Amino acid sequence: MDAQTHEARFGQLRSLLQQPPTPHRWREIAALLLAWDGARFDEQIFPYVQAHMSAGWARVAVAPASWAEALATRESAQLYALTPAVALTWDRGADEALRRIGDEVGLGHVHTLRLRAAPLREDEDEHDRPILDVARLLRQLDTGRLGELALVDVLGRGEAWEEQARALSQQLMPSLRVLDLSGCAAVESSHLAQWLDPLRFPSLEALDLTRSGTDEDGSFVLTRLSERSPLRALRLRRTLHETPLPERLGACEALANLEHLDLSDNLLEADDVAALLGPGTRLRLRTLDVGENQLRSGEGGVRAVLDAAPGALERLHTLILSDDVHEPAALEQLLAWADPPTLRVLDLSDTPEVVEIPPARFLSSRLIAQLDALHLRVY
Repeated sequence: MDAQTHEARFGQLRSLLQQPPTPHRWREIAALLLAWDGARFDEQIFPYVQAHMSAGWARVAVAPASWAEALATRESAQLYALTPAVALTWDRGADEALRRIGDEVGLGHVHTLRLRAAPLREDEDEHDRPILDVARLLRQLDTGRLGELALVDVLGRGEAWEEQARALSQQLMPSLRVLDLSGCAAVESSHLAQWLDPLRFPSLEALDLTRSGTDEDGSFVLTRLSERSPLRALRLRRTLHETPLPERLGACEALANLEHLDLSDNLLEADDVAALLGPGTRLRLRTLDVGENQLRSGEGGVRAVLDAAPGALERLHTLILSDDVHEPAALEQLLAWADPPTLRVLDLSDTPEVVEIPPARFLSSRLIAQLDALHLRVY
């Protein structure tokens, strides 16, 4: 980089750091920092950025996946000392990048770590993916500091995965607030089920088990969660195909703080959801996603679910019923539903019956009149 280019880019960097911190501005900074490497970065750019990054920048700064890709040719991994949040697209390059970050910079300062598996190429299968050394990773992290951990599609079946689950099961994470295990087939492991004991996560507010493939052992995980959990958000999308809803989940006193529940794409019938949300439930939800299920099956369909759950839905703000309403009569019944008065967002995407309802009928509905947003995407 010649002196003129360096001065122009440094001026741009200085200008960005002087503006109010936003995620968009941070992404500009993160891309710009890749222009320098070696001694100039370590001795000039890094100290300047570190000195001028306020607490506000620390709240929005996430080391992007592009930094890991750049490490293949960079002399230094010092970039990663600038931010306590790291996101990696998990492939063989990211495996090597994570090792370099741990060896050169350390991971003890990291409070957010997001690993997401890269899509498989046509000539690959999941056995070609690198195996995450969970035990080594946990030794490098300060698990007492970690606030968010995402291991999306990086844990799976087999002997190696069982080792990963065993390493996780030995950890306490008292500060962890967000845990994303989407696509984690190792949820079937008894080791991981033991790790998910709420006593190990006294601060956990959000848990994502999307596509976790729970079977009989997975049901044990959900049962543990239903005993003593401070969760406010629980995602179980495409997770319960082979596991019935735990009978005690809705009535569990510990889940009284749950505000956001995603049960979408689980082959659930109206009777299943009505039983979960009906009399005796402790749930008081703000967001409920039961889209892409089979709510047209069972006694009364969608409207029966809503009428059975006045307590659970008395504070409801967002209701997602995409691909759930398949008869004009059922849609008419939904439009006549006037509770709760707090509802502001309704998602009826993939509901072709919408075109059979006269526009005037929508406009005259109390339910529609109280909304801030109505989603009606129809393919």
